[in-house]
Amino acid sequence: MSLKISGISKSFPPGGVKACDDVSLQLKCGTITAIVGENGAGKSTLMNILCGTVTPDSGHFSTESAPVVPGRPAGSAEAGIGMVHQHPMRSSSLTVLENVILGYEPRTGIFLTDRAEARKKVMAIQEEYGIELDLKSPCSELNSLQIQNMELLHLLYMNRKILIFDEPTASLTEMGAEHLFARLKRLREEGKTIIFISHKLKEVFQICDEIAVMRKGKILIHKAADELKPEEVAALMMGRREDINFPERKRPEGRKHGKRLYRLQGVGYRKSESRFLRNINLNIGEGEILGITGIRENGLELLEDIMAGMVHPHEGKLHFNGRDVSRSGPAELRRMGISYVPADRLNRGISRDSSIAENLILLNYKRMHKMGILIPSSIKKWTKEIQSTYSIDGEPQQPIRHLSGGNIQKVILSRELEEKPDLIIISEPSWGLDFNSRNRLHRELDRTAGRGTAILLISSDIDEILSLSDRIAVLYNGAIVLEKERTDLNRTQIGRAMLGLETGR
Repeated sequence: MSLKISGISKSFPPGGVKACDDVSLQLKCGTITAIVGENGAGKSTLMNILCGTVTPDSGHFSTESAPVVPGRPAGSAEAGIGMVHQHPMRSSSLTVLENVILGYEPRTGIFLTDRAEARKKVMAIQEEYGIELDLKSPCSELNSLQIQNMELLHLLYMNRKILIFDEPTASLTEMGAEHLFARLKRLREEGKTIIFISHKLKEVFQICDEIAVMRKGKILIHKAADELKPEEVAALMMGRREDINFPERKRPEGRKHGKRLYRLQGVGYRKSESRFLRNINLNIGEGEILGITGIRENGLELLEDIMAGMVHPHEGKLHFNGRDVSRSGPAELRRMGISYVPADRLNRGISRDSSIAENLILLNYKRMHKMGILIPSSIKKWTKEIQSTYSIDGEPQQPIRHLSGGNIQKVILSRELEEKPDLIIISEPSWGLDFNSRNRLHRELDRTAGRGTAILLISSDIDEILSLSDRIAVLYNGAIVLEKERTDLNRTQIGRAMLGLETGR
């Protein structure tokens, strides 16, 4: 099913920030089209308009069969449009099956769900597309990859014809990305129209038939992928030539780090096969970046939860500055000097209904008031300074939910770095960032470590781990199977360890 977008524009108050500016595109049936652009280019707003969750100020869009009424999620769904979100949405209290069929339950009688028929239909789709999920599992126990697969299963169950994938490989290993690409190619062969949003130009050129570049709300170019080069696309995205590789480290190799600051000793946890850890022993010193990597379903998310105080270990101890913090919660850890940038930014990192300014001052609002009353001029001045330093788009009073995922990440990171903590726990920092923002982030983390702050970097991106870390630990099947200095490792060794094929400490 083809999709035609005509003259879509959208501005957000206050300040009238123009997220989409007269956007027109024609997407052919049975093609994969990449929409690329730096953070804040307007991609997220355009996708939300297509899904009916945002109403455009002007313009319209239609499928080959009929116009779509804008601003109505039900209308977009009826037109066959569906989206696998970068931060997938789900009901945590329901099972996988209940989430997949939600709103489209087969009935037996008037009120009862025909669960046997639902299971039969969903399992047939799972087998056809190779989507492995336990339909009885509570959604609350799924990792990010499994939630993404559940959302895709939901769209296939509803037979959506136009599929939007927003940063779908962010939480995938290279092998996982290859499996996804094979699935996308099959969907293309079946006549599905696919919109693919990614900042990874290598995979864009690997999988996509056409590429459209967005910048400052406008479509700059829309061409066949074989008519373009990555460097050309990068220059259009940024408005200038830009290095699309990871930046070089500024700190010298093999430098001595300060005293041991944080330590995990014999840490273990078991709740289910998807939430487990065993005998984790790690330590980090002042000014050191310890990179922890692995396939996320092998325990990365649970390790993040434990180190951030969200979950307490069943076994072992955590020590910070010589103090046992095994039973400390996030607020207490923060008071001790530990900052936290979560992978789940929307649910853990921000207040969605608050403004950019309100989210930025969450940790230091006491400095912004006089006699118990917040001073708007002080808040606005400080917010503008932070936005300028970290290149965060939008007006201070703009609701943060209207920002792109990359700009939301920059809000969270800037807020945490401004606290000047002793230790930062940061998970998947580059998810959703364009390469310019990613490189700026890496340089800032490198400088922060150079000032003596310890950084626990959790990332499933091997290149990111190799670019930033002083020391690297690999998690497989809930255990640390490899731990070495960065200079003693390469991509192949790390990749093999992530799959359980190489060990060493």
